[in-house]
Amino acid sequence: MRDNNVDPPMISLQRLRVLKTVSNEGRFSKAADVLGITQPAVSLQIRQLESYCEGPIFERTGSGLILTELGSIVLRYADQILGLSDELEDATRQFTKVEKGSIKIGASSTPGDYIVPGLIGKFNDLYPKIDVSLHISNSDTVISMLNSREIDIGVGGLETTHSALCSFPFEKDEIVIVCNPKQESSLNELNLAQLVSMPMVTREKGSATRTVAEAKITEKGLEIGPLMESGSNEAVKSAVKNGSGLAMLSKHSITSDVEAGKLSVLSNKDWQCYRDLYVYFRCDKVFTPAQQKFIDLLGTQNILN
Repeated sequence: MRDNNVDPPMISLQRLRVLKTVSNEGRFSKAADVLGITQPAVSLQIRQLESYCEGPIFERTGSGLILTELGSIVLRYADQILGLSDELEDATRQFTKVEKGSIKIGASSTPGDYIVPGLIGKFNDLYPKIDVSLHISNSDTVISMLNSREIDIGVGGLETTHSALCSFPFEKDEIVIVCNPKQESSLNELNLAQLVSMPMVTREKGSATRTVAEAKITEKGLEIGPLMESGSNEAVKSAVKNGSGLAMLSKHSITSDVEAGKLSVLSNKDWQCYRDLYVYFRCDKVFTPAQQKFIDLLGTQNILN
């Protein structure tokens, strides 16, 4: 029990930053080096945070410090609080100056690898003093990063149903079935049920491309063949080129490979799979002028194509 006559240690942004750094580094000494303070100061900040939370935040293991269950909860809120703090600082510093600022973007593999970098290039030409960072993962991770305020804008291959997030479509995409060019003529003679029953190389669960393609197969009452999972579009394409199976990939991701004769798109009258790519953002997000300009650029992408 806390003594009601004694003021308890308070949560501060500095203590939350120390918590996050210790969690990332796994040791007080390494966190101290990153933060530019002494190790005793790091230990003190964590003890004060533990006193406020009335429980241990870290436990020691042979390889370093790991978060307790309580610590994981505190870190989840720390990420959101620090994200809001960064947004506030960014907005107040640059609210009337679109020429300066920063934008943190998260994108799933297809738009992140093949579409968003070109848009960032256009944006940098217009606003060279604005810092733009891009984190590429799968759509589920992008949504999670938006929810924890680690990024300002997300781009992915599925419309989100999360109540805290808003979205709009910005680009059309087609998912095609690809194979090693040596197999193309024989595979084009197969019907769709035969094709999808063959070994498939696919992205990991959480990939929007995989989710949309598998939903289309289920919609047609078919069953997909044996799956070999790979963690990126490039890894999937490499496996197909080496004859490991077929793959269902975004047309954006295979254009150069088809032109180079390294992959072939199968023609099947029963397979047409289209989707929209979406821009996500928190519905409560207050955009800085720089961020709003990038949102505006994404919003005109469909018009420009």
